[in-house]
Amino acid sequence: MATCKEVLIPLPDRDFDTTEVSIPWKTFVEAGLKVTFSTETGHIAQTDPRLLTGVIFGQLGAKPEAIAAYRALEKDEAFRHPIPYERIDPREYDLLLLPGGHA
Repeated sequence: MATCKEVLIPLPDRDFDTTEVSIPWKTFVEAGLKVTFSTETGHIAQTDPRLLTGVIFGQLGAKPEAIAAYRALEKDEAFRHPIPYERIDPREYDLLLLPGGHA
């Protein structure tokens, strides 16, 4: 049985869900998988900022574990250099993660 080695995570340019991206990314990286990010424009994706600060009086935002994982994700070279959607070649990836957002 073949093992998964490369993961594609396409993201919107803005307002992706912090938890739905950072926690799986952390799990993939810890498992030794290569993760490639993609955005519509090829620019760094921006998370929904309300999830980092809390939506209402600091409530309903991402949990501390997800925020910590996101802070690590922000430093990741693959996240900082996404490929544009138009350059995605599905044959290059073993797994596709489609996280949600709030926009």
